[in-house]
Formats: sequence, C-alpha cells, structure tokens
Amino acid sequence: MKDLVVEIGVEDLPASKCKEILDQLHSNLPSILKEKRVCYKSIDFYLTPRRISFKINSASEYQQAEVIEKRGPPVSIAFDASGNPTKELIGFLKANNSSIDNIEIKKVQDKEYVFISIEQESRDIREILKDIVLDLIKSFKFEKPMYWLTKDFQFIRPIRWILCILDNEAIEFDYLQYEEKVYKSSNYTFGHRIFHPKKIKIKSVDSYIEQLRIAMVIIDHKIRENLIKDSISKIEIETNLKANLDHDLLEKLVFMYEYPTAILSEFDEEYLNLPTELIITIIKNQQKFIPLMNGDSLSNKFIAFKEGEINDEEVNRHNYRKVVEARLEDALHLLREDRKILLASRVSKLKDILYYDELGTLYDKTIRVKAITEYLCHKLNVEETILEFSLKAATLAKADRTTNIVFEYPNLQGIIGKYLALEQGENEAVASAIYEHYLPETPEDNRYPTRYEGILLAIADRIDTAVSFISIGNVVKGSKDIIGLRRVLSTLINILHNFKLSIDLEDVIKFSYSILSDKKYGIEINPKISLNRVIREIKEFFFNRVEEIYKEEGFSYDKIRAVLHIFWKDYSMADNTLNFINKKPLEELKNIVLLSKRLKNIINDFLKHHDNEDELFPYIYEEYNNTEFIEFPESIEKIKINVSLLKEEIELKLNDLVQKYQETFFMMIKENPEKAFQIVKEISMLIEEYFEKVFVMVDDKNLRQNRVLLLYKTFLITSLFADFSKIVVS
Repeated sequence: MKDLVVEIGVEDLPASKCKEILDQLHSNLPSILKEKRVCYKSIDFYLTPRRISFKINSASEYQQAEVIEKRGPPVSIAFDASGNPTKELIGFLKANNSSIDNIEIKKVQDKEYVFISIEQESRDIREILKDIVLDLIKSFKFEKPMYWLTKDFQFIRPIRWILCILDNEAIEFDYLQYEEKVYKSSNYTFGHRIFHPKKIKIKSVDSYIEQLRIAMVIIDHKIRENLIKDSISKIEIETNLKANLDHDLLEKLVFMYEYPTAILSEFDEEYLNLPTELIITIIKNQQKFIPLMNGDSLSNKFIAFKEGEINDEEVNRHNYRKVVEARLEDALHLLREDRKILLASRVSKLKDILYYDELGTLYDKTIRVKAITEYLCHKLNVEETILEFSLKAATLAKADRTTNIVFEYPNLQGIIGKYLALEQGENEAVASAIYEHYLPETPEDNRYPTRYEGILLAIADRIDTAVSFISIGNVVKGSKDIIGLRRVLSTLINILHNFKLSIDLEDVIKFSYSILSDKKYGIEINPKISLNRVIREIKEFFFNRVEEIYKEEGFSYDKIRAVLHIFWKDYSMADNTLNFINKKPLEELKNIVLLSKRLKNIINDFLKHHDNEDELFPYIYEEYNNTEFIEFPESIEKIKINVSLLKEEIELKLNDLVQKYQETFFMMIKENPEKAFQIVKEISMLIEEYFEKVFVMVDDKNLRQNRVLLLYKTFLITSLFADFSKIVVS
C-alpha cells in the first residue's frame, strides 16, 4: 500500500466558487477511483486559492482484479441450424478478444444467451495516475470554464503545474501539449506567491504539508478556518467586543488566503453617524473585513486579514484604516447628495428604471403594488390610519432605488429608504414598511415585518411579482424558474404562516391579474397565460409548500390535506381547524370520515357517467401535485334542490339542515369550531339514516340527480370545515 498526493496548481480561484469546487472534488474523485479499481483507506482533500489537492492514504499499488461477464447474442442467433457459429457470434467474440472455447450459455428469463467472462488487467497504479488526474480535471463542471493554449483543455482557471508523488517517488506524465512544448507533472510545487514564490521540490508525501507550511502555505482549509476563528476569538477577548461574522464571510476568508493573519484596526468614530447597515456593508461585503459590535451597537473597530506574518503592525493597522475611511467618506458624500431630494419627489424617477421588459418600469410596479395593498386593506377592514400609512409606504417603497447609495450598494434597498423617510419626517410605520416589506428575503430568513403596514405591503409586492411574471409565461418549477418565483412564493407563504392571516389568496390573485391590462394601473400588460392557469400554477406550489411546513411541525399528511383547500381561502381559519381536528381522537372522527368517503364515492361515480356541462356540480376535485383536492365551495346556496322531489322524511330533514346552515356555516366555523363540529356530527348521523332508508341510484333520472345533488350539497357543507374523506382512520 502506498500514499499518494496530487496538487493541481492554478491561477487564483474565486473564493465564492471554492466550496463548490471542494464539493465536486469530494464527490468526483471517489467515483473515479472506484471506476479505475483503486482501493484505498481514506482521502484527505485540501483547497487554497492557488491549489486543489488531495492525499490518498494507503492506496493499492495495483488495480483490483475483476472479471466482467458480457452478454452476447441469443443462442438462436449465435448458431445456425447445424450448430456452427454465425457471423454475429464471431463478431462478438472478435470485438471482445475472446474465443468460442470461453463461451457459456445462460438463461435470462425464458431465453438463452451466449456469455463470456473477461478478466480485467490489473495495472500498476503508476500507469493509470495520468488517467485518474485528467479524468478528475474533466469531471469538474463550471458555469464559465476558461481555456488557455488550446481549447481542448478547460478548467475554472488556467492550470500552471501538477504535482504527483507516490510515497517518495515523483510520477511524471504529460497533461497538456501546445505546439512543441509538453507540460508534465512532477514533484515540484510553489510556495506562497509573495513570501516564497520559488519552486519547491517535495521530498515525499509525508513531508508535503510541512514543506508547504515552511513556504508560507497552510494547505489544509480546515486548519486555516480554525486559525481564523482563533484569531478572531483572541481579539474579541482583548477588546471585549463581538465579531459580526457570518458563515458566508468566514468561508470566503478561508479561501481568500493561503496564510491568513488577523489585524485589529479602527475608523474615525464620526463615521458611526452613517446608517449602521451601510457601514457593515462596506466593511463586510466590500472589504471582506469583520466589524466588531459593542452589544447591539456597532463599534468603530474591525478585524482585517492579510497574507503572511505581520512585520509592522502599526503600519498595517493604519493602511487598513485609510482604506475603510476612504470608502466611508465616499458613502457619506453619496448620502449627502441623496438627502437633497425627498423620497416623494423620487417616485416619478422610477419611470426611468426598467422593472422587466414586458412588465414596465418600477413606477408601473409601484402603481400595481399600491392598488393591491389598498385592495388588501379594504378586504381586511383595517383602521383608517393603517390604510393611510400602508398606501404611503407602497408609494415610497421603491423610491430609494433612484438614490446614488443604493445604486452603489443594491443590497441596501429598503434600508436606505427607511433612513431617508425617517429623516424627512415620515411616520415610523411608513419608514419601517419601506424596509420590512423585503422581509423575509429568503425562505430560510427568520426576519419578518414588525408592523401591519409592512406585512400588507410585503404580501402585495410578492403577489404582484408572482402574478405578473407567471402571466407572461414564467414558471415556478425547477431549473426553469429563472426569475426566482419559488423564493417569492415561499416567502409569501411564510408570511401568511407566521402571522396566520385571514386572506383569500385566490380573490387577491384575481384582482392582481385584472389590473395587469388596465392602463389606470401603469403600463398595459398583455398576459400570455390565462387567469385559471396562473391560479393553478400558484395553487400547486402553495399546496405543496403548506403541506411541507405543517409536516415539519408534526402534523400528519392526511389531516393537512383535509384542510388545504381552506388554507387557500383563509390561512388563519385553516390553521385553527387543523389544530382543532388534530386534537380530536380518531374514534370521534371515524364515523364522519367513513360517511364522507361514501358520499365522495357516490358523487364521483355519478359524475363519471354524467357530463357536468350545465355545472350542476360547480365545485369538483382538481389534481395538484398528483393529489386530488376539492375546490373551495364559495356559494353553496346557489345549488338548488328540487324540494318537490324529496319523497322521504329523512330527505326533508337533511335538506332543512343543509338549508339552515348553507350561508352561515363558514362563519360559525371561524367563531365557534366546536359548535360547528357538533353540526357536522349531526349531519353525519342524518346521512347514516339516509343511507338506511333511501336508495340513491333509482331509475328515474330526475329523482336520481336530485338525490345526488342533495348529497353533494351536504358534502360541500362539511368540506367547509374539512374534507373528512382525506383523513385516514384505519
């Protein structure tokens, strides 16, 4: 067994891509080694900005022996009537360098085939290392690979050297040829670009890491990460401050440096008057430094990292201070200029910023979002002040996109709008909504609007985005979701879930769709997708996401699906109903569930044999995500039963009960679910008696249809509470 180290030396890798490279290395190399039949104990993976490395521990010196069985033609084709081999069999044997003496006849299912066994050659690992390394290089997939010297050789960055050592033996192979020059692997690498740029001859696999460390390269990214963390912790203790460090910045720092060293620096305290988020953006996002916090407040101190050891700490500290202060001064200048124009005066400037080619400008979007916000406010019967502040926030929500500071730092949209609004005397509710309507930014983000105005604006903004983009042909699913509609809808659902809002989503979607082609609401948009398809696209995603959320909270899938159609109508009510049903013992639900399933089967069976062109049955099951869901019954009272055809007393009793609650039952469920549930139980008992005394599928067509309609209407009444047929009781 031998140890092997391979290092692929490259020009500086982008830090943002290093995790992806490392993941591919972890995934691809073991697959290649398995394919090449190389056994080993373990693999260590290393990555720096200039080298992709791996060390295979206890690799087999020879490939693992293997016998491959290959199937040839069927016996009926392999031999003629006299038992002589045919051209097909001879060709198969010749192609696999075998003879007729090696064949076996085996039955596969009911047919006999010719088989041969081929023993794979067990080659020395030295002979296949070239294939392993080149296959590994080719296995990497990059969005924008680079090529150099020749277009046949591509990688994320030009490869400058390849080191390959087996124990203490240099393995040499050609990896690139350009004109007369041949590029070969060797046992040479390079130290740190600045502090040790000369060639280094690596003596053995065992000395690889230490020789690089002496040359100012810490090859192991995990060691660099711990070194960075330890340096930060030490400064935190010394200063009694806390580092504002997130995982993404830490990852970037690990892959930006080959020998990271921390330096504590600071900027003039006067700059703390700038918005905190602006300072943090400059320090973290732009400079890749780490701000230090004093409790919840930002301090004027920060941690910078540099390559190599520190010779003059004061000089370095001063240099980093100058860099940060120069950026802060630029930001201060931009902010001073931006303060000269009121946010309200900036709204008209949104006409000059394209939102999307077919959807107009940001001004057009602002008009639509304001209209949807107003529609939501009226539907939810909000107070007059909330309506006023919500509409003002909707008007100003995108105005900061015209500022110099947001142009320079796009991630500060909303934040700058909030600061400017407060400075210009807007109400705090308006200012907060301008910023908070962007929250949550991702499905994983736990930040939400803190005031009603921000919640309403966040919902309106997302509904406009989803409806408008889907209406012009964009889709929510998979890799085709180039707009990010999954993120938009996921955060919309998270808002509804977090605040348990009583919003009829389909109603708001219909309004949003209706204003797209109305010139009163900005540019006239011509939808390519029908309203029904837009609703279906959103609804399918909605059902799937809501089910995921409640499964994560411990609810069973069947009870979730029983109320999914109600979530679409009223999220708050559906949440209450789901919790109510979940607390009920299955024994109490069993009879309701079984009778509901029977009702559903009768209705479905009737519909299979009768067309529904006259829409006698307006609310039917539709399939979403391969599962059928009942459409929410909006107006049950419109389903008319011919009372003159009700012959039996139980029919009249059932009809009277349905008639009594058809217009008030939904509100009763919201206000008093226990009382509503008792009515469901009463209906269930009547249905049970009905089935004992009434035969539904009579020969008389009109009588049969009327009886099914009564059962259908009864089923719809109970489905306002839940589709009990979805619940599993056995």
